[in-house]
Amino acid sequence: MEYGVAQMFPISVPIFNVVEDTDELKTYAASRTFFDGGQTSGELDNGRQSKNLRVLNDYPKINQVILKYFSIFCKEVFEYECDFMITTSWLTITKQGQSSGFHNHKNSFWSGVYYYDEYDELVGDIQFYNPLRTFDNFELIPKKKTLANAIAIEIKPTNKSLIFFPSFLAHRVTTHYSKRPRHSIAFNIIPINHYGNDDSTYDTDWIINNQKV
Repeated sequence: MEYGVAQMFPISVPIFNVVEDTDELKTYAASRTFFDGGQTSGELDNGRQSKNLRVLNDYPKINQVILKYFSIFCKEVFEYECDFMITTSWLTITKQGQSSGFHNHKNSFWSGVYYYDEYDELVGDIQFYNPLRTFDNFELIPKKKTLANAIAIEIKPTNKSLIFFPSFLAHRVTTHYSKRPRHSIAFNIIPINHYGNDDSTYDTDWIINNQKV
């Protein structure tokens, strides 16, 4: 029997290989003070994140590099002609045996993570939870994992890989088995300037102008 399957409303998670020099993040991370996960948003169960939650403000060139890749993705895949800014950004470190629980990011449009360090095969993956599973009323066990039945999908960090994902998408760090600490910088993105339509129009300049009045 022949039939077709329409793949409807896919979730795009682009992965870029950054070609620009970002090694200064390694030096910055080595000099930072980290605190135990759970003291702020609780994103890391037993890993750590930086106290500074706007790290990329100290690195405007790297900030613009990340936004450049995100804008390319948005224009080529979604046909969005919008401007964006990075709001919060923070360093993370996960040591051997550590992991994190599933979480998503609020007050943001898209989120991302940049793996600026070196990693081996024992590095903890970033794992994304299938949001459609929240609507399942039956639990069926497939013979093998496919994109159609996956509960979660993993992506292994590699040197200078940059991943973007919609902020509603729940994700976590799987157990990190490597002796080498797992470093990354995570961030959130929002649209800025003028966007929307009719009574759903919004312009971030309105806030700036109101502040001047």
